[in-house]
Amino acid sequence: SGIHQDGVLKHKETYEIISAESIGLDKNSLVLGKHSGRHAFKDKLISLGFELEDSALNEAFEKFKALADKKKEIFDDDLRALVTSEIIKIPEVFEFLTLTQSSCNKGLSSAAITLRHADEIKSDAALGNGTVDAIFKVIDRLSGIHGVLKDYKVSAVSQGKDALANVVVKVEFDGKTIIGHGLDIDTMTASARAYVGALNSYVKITATK
Repeated sequence: SGIHQDGVLKHKETYEIISAESIGLDKNSLVLGKHSGRHAFKDKLISLGFELEDSALNEAFEKFKALADKKKEIFDDDLRALVTSEIIKIPEVFEFLTLTQSSCNKGLSSAAITLRHADEIKSDAALGNGTVDAIFKVIDRLSGIHGVLKDYKVSAVSQGKDALANVVVKVEFDGKTIIGHGLDIDTMTASARAYVGALNSYVKITATK
């Protein structure tokens, strides 16, 4: 638990009756889970080469806790992906909130999405030739900005059936090709996050001109 890990980090002998060095290890490695605290999380990130400011650390920690509630085991690659997504975070003009989807091997799939834009919460639904197509159509309708998908790639961040999905999309908005990244334990949710990320990047680019 968090209180035990915090105690070990402050003073090893609090709970360690045998040192890691005495059995041939360089040091003890804390395993992070849903009961881990902020101190253990920060210490782990530092060991991975990440030193975040307080605000970024707080947001990354909240995402970690949400992930730990869904995932049985958190790997280093999960943490790297989570923190990297926080570091390169695009300002959220459109904020993804929820996704409900239904797929079918015969016929059309459906998706319902809720986004926040300018303090207004909007929801809509659409049908598509596959769940991903339905998701992207809903986002287009909610944002009022039409994108054309040029490339779609999904990969597993770590191992296991509950591995985080990393989705990368290449979307064309008004002749401009934008890349978006999405990360989630659910592939369809990661796809929605990736598309919204590309949308936010496009809005940011056009707003600066």
